[in-house]
Amino acid sequence: MYFNLEIVKGMDASIISNTSFTSYVDMIKTILVVESDSTVRSLVRYSLAYLNYEIMDAGSREDAFEKLNNEKKPDLIITGSLTSLSNPVELVREIRNLPGLRFVPILMMAAVDTLGAQMEWKEAGATCWITRPFRQEELVEMVELLFF
Repeated sequence: MYFNLEIVKGMDASIISNTSFTSYVDMIKTILVVESDSTVRSLVRYSLAYLNYEIMDAGSREDAFEKLNNEKKPDLIITGSLTSLSNPVELVREIRNLPGLRFVPILMMAAVDTLGAQMEWKEAGATCWITRPFRQEELVEMVELLFF
């Protein structure tokens, strides 16, 4: 049984008394998408929407850290190239140093896929990566593998 998360968030607590329903809501995975390109953020959101994940997005490093410090901790972080002013590898390193996020999977979306770049991502703490441009199916498959 699936529920729209926005409907669940707006329900009166007395309605959510069924244990199985509450357990289902607690199982919904949260994904933080950190990407400066709003089109790519929308594509990621669209690609994962039917899987009933709660998607948070951030368009900058600063926005990402605000969400990481003030909102529900994500179960997965997907990060892209950001901008020339913000290095995604440094972002991964900084995230790994935050309390409670050391073991959260980080998926990098990268335009460059060389052995040197892969080693740098791995050393920074990225769990895995996909090369841009990517097919929606690739993204969905990678996310599903990380969660199961």
